Amino acid sequence: MRYCILLVLFTLLPARADVPHWLYRITAVHGGRMLYVQARIEHPRNRYFSVDDGAEPFLKNAQVYYNGQWHALRPHDNFWRIPAAAGSAAVIRYRYDVDEACRRLDRMGMAQRHGAIFHVCPEIFLLRPCDDEPARLTFHVACPDRTRFVCGFRRIGTATWTCRASDLPLGPDAAFGPLNVQTIRVGQSVITLAHTGMPMPDHFLRTWIAHQSIEVSNYFDGLPVHHLLVLMLPVPGGTTEGHARGGSGSSVCICVGDQVRARELMEDTVYVHELVHVCTPALHRDWHWMEEGIATYLERMIPAQTGDLSPQDVWLGLLQDLPRGLPGPNDGCLNRCEDENRIYFGGALYWFLADVQIRAHSAGRHTLQDVMRGLHHGGASITRIWDIHRVFALGERATGVDDLATLYKSMGNTAYRPNLRHLWKQLGVQRHGEDVTLKPAPLASVRQSLTPPPPPTGTSLMEVVSNWVFGVLGSLEASQ
Repeated sequence: MRYCILLVLFTLLPARADVPHWLYRITAVHGGRMLYVQARIEHPRNRYFSVDDGAEPFLKNAQVYYNGQWHALRPHDNFWRIPAAAGSAAVIRYRYDVDEACRRLDRMGMAQRHGAIFHVCPEIFLLRPCDDEPARLTFHVACPDRTRFVCGFRRIGTATWTCRASDLPLGPDAAFGPLNVQTIRVGQSVITLAHTGMPMPDHFLRTWIAHQSIEVSNYFDGLPVHHLLVLMLPVPGGTTEGHARGGSGSSVCICVGDQVRARELMEDTVYVHELVHVCTPALHRDWHWMEEGIATYLERMIPAQTGDLSPQDVWLGLLQDLPRGLPGPNDGCLNRCEDENRIYFGGALYWFLADVQIRAHSAGRHTLQDVMRGLHHGGASITRIWDIHRVFALGERATGVDDLATLYKSMGNTAYRPNLRHLWKQLGVQRHGEDVTLKPAPLASVRQSLTPPPPPTGTSLMEVVSNWVFGVLGSLEASQ
């Protein structure tokens, strides 16, 4: 009976003449372990349907409706062929074993289980035509028990999301399970924070995400997406790691080790790193070092602007990490580079040098922040794929200097090795073991503008938040 009702519903839904519409109704049972899916696929150009590579074995009992009844679909070489008799709008149904997919695939960003949470992306369980077709995809998820479903695609109603079909393979995160879901507003943006089983209280996680979101928003003059999913998942160990995903939506996933303490997380900048990715455009793989470089650089510099990191801590980190991005004797340029040190720290070195040069060449009138705000007001976000020359053009318009393009010719196309020892001397930065001395120097004014003196003790937002949070945590620990 349920399938008959859905069939009538899909038949009555209006269709757009310009872009085919693919509609899915998903029912999650047993805490999200199993999905029952029914779909109506309009005007498929390719009669061969499939899901993401590697996810095919967990799709079972596929059927197609025509001539008044359901007919079995047999997979052939990981494809399901829809017969011509199904007409121009194929109605299909199947079930998807999420639990088995997570156990056998166990891939972050695709299918992975974290306690009672099933972290799966929709591309693994939405059966669709194999070609990259220009269609609009809408899916409704029903969870009859206490299970919650969250997704980074654009939400258009109660438990309903939509995206371009072409964005599905690289789309944002999603998850099923007994999630604690909270809403945080930052300017015009709504952040959905979803988590469970974390080693620190809910109010602390909300405070941490809100604080760092405000910092990044202030730096860019706003967040570029109307809705952002932040998914926090518990993992074994004592570290944090994350990733950001885009497409027709946006999400950040942060995995927090069960040995991480609240104070350690408060000082962690992994979320700042990933949120910078959300605020900057996606680039071609050849320029991946520029994407990771700006996130690596700004995860230090944004907290430094608000006093959350001291100038000494910032410069010690730069002195330690930036040399790791220098080319070795057998290294080439940064474009198409696959070495992680060069991608992250060589990319960070590019943006650091650009920041220094913009400040010096504009006599302190402009900074890299002007470039980032120029990108923001030019429509940049993780949901947009840009050419690198558009970044250069907007950067030059915002600052009046062409340092981004000039520096790119050196570092992107050749194995450029700047004299960092000379630059540290010009900036007045000197390292003594784990300490840093800041001294008068020709570029001391540039150094001071990069890392302004911290506000008076106890007045920065981070300190106020930390004192309050850890006072609460101390009270809780004392009472146990």
